[in-house]
Amino acid sequence: MLIFMKKFFGVAAGLVISAICIAGFFFYFKSEKPGSEKFGSEKSGRVKSHLQVSALRPDTAAVKKRKVQLYFADNTCSFLRSEERIIAVDDYIEMSGIQIVNALIKGPFSKKLFPTIPEGVFLRALYIDGKNTAFVDLSRSFRDNHPQGVAAERLTIYSIVNSLILNLADINAVKILIAGKESMTLAGHIDLRPAFTSNIVMIR
Repeated sequence: MLIFMKKFFGVAAGLVISAICIAGFFFYFKSEKPGSEKFGSEKSGRVKSHLQVSALRPDTAAVKKRKVQLYFADNTCSFLRSEERIIAVDDYIEMSGIQIVNALIKGPFSKKLFPTIPEGVFLRALYIDGKNTAFVDLSRSFRDNHPQGVAAERLTIYSIVNSLILNLADINAVKILIAGKESMTLAGHIDLRPAFTSNIVMIR
């Protein structure tokens, strides 16, 4: 009887381990990974980050949340005003940055504020380099759908820049990319090639 039980549990354990390995193998090759052609593609329409795979890890710790201030255009469309939001805090700062940019894309809750990012835009990727510069890669519609005018460009740029830098201490500058590439301008006026630092003069 004892020998039978040992054999039974040995076979059962082997089947469980095999099932886990097969499932892991299937998940690895089905998921999109950085460096693949599908990663952050214009057709995907979903947010991608080079640390997104890490966010899928099992985590038994309670999810922590914090308040952040997002910056949208005021009713004159001349300055930025803040609107409070709650985001989940992750060990990877990129995840907080993704939440902030996605919230900006969705627009303000208040009817007294106006969106700074045109409709149809999605975040392709967000990562931070060793110099604490956040690279924000937005879809091509960010440029194609943007209204003309220096004021509109400035509001859009500093809405993103201020919302990231003034809320996340690990970000000192923001570099904006469009469709994975450096762009000369957003809508023909402001040079997008350098990284931007925060501009509190824009805030009212």
